[in-house]
Amino acid sequence: MLLNNASKYNLKNKIALVTGAGKGLGRACAIALAEAGANLIIISRTQKDLDQVSKIIKKFKSKCKSYVCDITNYDEIKKIINNEYNINAFFFMTLKIRLYFSDKIQSDLVSHLTKEQSHYVKDVMRLEKGDYLSVFNAQGEWNAIIENYEKEGARIKILKKVRDKENEKNIWLAFSPIKQNPLNFIIQKGTELGVQKFIPILSERTIVKEINITRVKKIIVEASEQSNRISIPEIHNLETLKNFLSQFPKNGCLIFCDINCEKSNLKDILSKKSEGPVCILI
Repeated sequence: MLLNNASKYNLKNKIALVTGAGKGLGRACAIALAEAGANLIIISRTQKDLDQVSKIIKKFKSKCKSYVCDITNYDEIKKIINNEYNINAFFFMTLKIRLYFSDKIQSDLVSHLTKEQSHYVKDVMRLEKGDYLSVFNAQGEWNAIIENYEKEGARIKILKKVRDKENEKNIWLAFSPIKQNPLNFIIQKGTELGVQKFIPILSERTIVKEINITRVKKIIVEASEQSNRISIPEIHNLETLKNFLSQFPKNGCLIFCDINCEKSNLKDILSKKSEGPVCILI
């Protein structure tokens, strides 16, 4: 067994694309993924190596397609993707580009991405006319296609809805501002973990007394796009600890994180049903 815990994972009906799959670590990863039940797309520079790995993969009853390809050649990779998969498969079998779309979304809508988003899909991700992406907001998530690049930005057409709005736990995070890099990390990971509202707090010993709300909003949106969540968390303006405590909902649950506290019953606290928000104060 190349991956000791492979049997613990169920990757049935999942598809993995493994580059450098002909030898070494890439080969080992491809076989381990097949052992866990995944179907494989394997890429390497030599057909002989691919044939050998394909035989092993098929012993696990996994489907496998192999391609001789130089992964540094973007056009070759893109050709493999576009030739093999239809619209729906493209979204779920490859790296999915997700963008937050603040306007109302509905099928067959034609609209433009913002200039920043247009730069991202055209110059960074190198998407071309006819390529696919997905857009989302609080209404849900839709597949979309790039129709053209225009002065107003990338023109997209909304296709069909693929995800509905999800019910999420009402989790807040109240925190004292800190230096930029650690703060960015808190916002990013908090968003990925499902925080619905960020509340910066000024206490008596707070050292950093300003926060760039515009920058924080940008980090929140980017983290939401990358973590596959639909909702976009809120970020409040700075407020004093006294004001925050006085206005905190009476039906909510406030959890204060104290490094000197000896109690470790957080799991029991969170398991209790609360009509209001659960807010972690750090």
